[in-house]
Amino acid sequence: MLGDRAVPTDTDFALPITYYGPRRTIRTVSAQTVFDGTLDRTAIENRIVVIGASVAGGGDFYPTPFDSLMPGVEVVSTAITHLVAGDGIVRDYRVHIADALAAILLPMLLVGLLAWRRSAPGIVAAAAVMVAWAGLNAFAFTHGVWLNAATTLAAAVPPVAIFAGVQLWAGGRRTQHLAAKSRSLARLQAPAVQEWLARDPNFLSKPVRQNAAVVFIDLSGFTGLSERTDPDAIQEVLKAFHALIDKTVVDCGGTITGFLGDGAMILFGLPGAMPDDAARALKCAIDLHRSVERWIASLPSALGGRLGFKIGAHFGEIVASRLGESHQHITATGDTVNVASRLMEVAVQNGARLALSDTLLDAADFHGAPDGILSGPLLASVRGRSGVVTVWFWRDQSGPGQAAAQAEMID
Repeated sequence: MLGDRAVPTDTDFALPITYYGPRRTIRTVSAQTVFDGTLDRTAIENRIVVIGASVAGGGDFYPTPFDSLMPGVEVVSTAITHLVAGDGIVRDYRVHIADALAAILLPMLLVGLLAWRRSAPGIVAAAAVMVAWAGLNAFAFTHGVWLNAATTLAAAVPPVAIFAGVQLWAGGRRTQHLAAKSRSLARLQAPAVQEWLARDPNFLSKPVRQNAAVVFIDLSGFTGLSERTDPDAIQEVLKAFHALIDKTVVDCGGTITGFLGDGAMILFGLPGAMPDDAARALKCAIDLHRSVERWIASLPSALGGRLGFKIGAHFGEIVASRLGESHQHITATGDTVNVASRLMEVAVQNGARLALSDTLLDAADFHGAPDGILSGPLLASVRGRSGVVTVWFWRDQSGPGQAAAQAEMID
C-alpha cells in the first residue's frame, strides 16, 4: 500500500516491470552538473531522484527487451515510477487463477476438437483456438495484464502430443486392419469388383439386369478320383486347378463369382457391361481349354489319366445381385447362366470339351482362332429348358488330349 493506493504485486510482493523504452528514456542528468553548479534546479525539483553510478565493468547493468545493458539506476527508476503512477503491469493472484484455468481448459479444448473432428477440420479448429489464445495474450499484455503464456503452452503440449501419438498409432492399426481386409477381399473378389465396391459400397445392393457372358468349367472324373486318392494329393490338385483358372480369368478381365468345388463360374460384364465382354469370354474359354489340357497332361498318369474337363460359354441377359445377409457374395442368375452350365453336358455328349453358343460367337464377332477347329452348328436340347440352342464346338488342333476327350463322362 502507498497511502490509500493498492499496488498489485506478484508472489512474494514481486513487482513486474514493463520498461518505457531503451536506455535514458527516463531523464538522466550527470552528477558533474551538480558539482559544478550548472544543473537546472527545475530538472529535479519536486521529483524523486535516484542516484547511481554507471561504471564500466561494475556489474550494475541488466538486459531488457529494449537494451542488452541498462543501468540498474534506470531499472529502479522504472519500478518507482510504476509505484507512483500506478501504471505497472498486473500479475496478481487473479491472473494466476486465470493462468491455472487456461492451463486446464485449453488442453481439454484442443484434445476435444481433435477427437471430435479427426481430420483436417479438427486440426484447423485446434489451430484457430491456438491463434485466438495467442491473440488474447497479446491483447491482455497491451492492456496491462500479464498472462503466463509459457506455462499454459507447457501444460497444453503434452496431452495434445500424447493424443496425437495415440491417434497416429490407432490410425496405423486401422490402416493395417483395412489393408488386411482389402487383401482378404482381393482373394474373394476380382480386382475390378473390389475397386468398384470400395468406391460404391451399395454396388448390386439391388439386382441389375444386363447382358453378360458366362463361362463354366468343370473337371470330369474328379469324384471317382477323390474316392481312390489321398486327400492331401486331391487338395494339391484342386489348388493348382483353381490357381490356373484364376490367372487365366484375371488376364482376360473376367470375374470368378465362385469356385464350385472342382469347377468355377466366370462372368464377363461386372462391374459394368462392356462392348467386348463376349470377345473376352470367348478368349478366356479357349485359353482355359489349352491351359487346363496342358496341365492335365503334366500330371502323373495316376492322376491325369483319370481327369478330363468340360467348358460351356453363353451370352445373354443375366440378373446380377448380392446373395446372403451377413455374409454376401456376388452372383448371377437367369436363363443365360443355366444354358452356359448345361452346355458343358452338350460338349461331353458330342465328344468335345468346349461348347459355345451361337449367341456368344455372334456377340464376339468370332471368325476362327489359330490352331483351333470350330465344328457345328448343332441344334441341341438343353436339359431343363424347352426349345433348342445352336451350339458350336471348339477343339484345339495341336492339343495333347483329343483322344481322351471322346471317353470323358459327365462328373
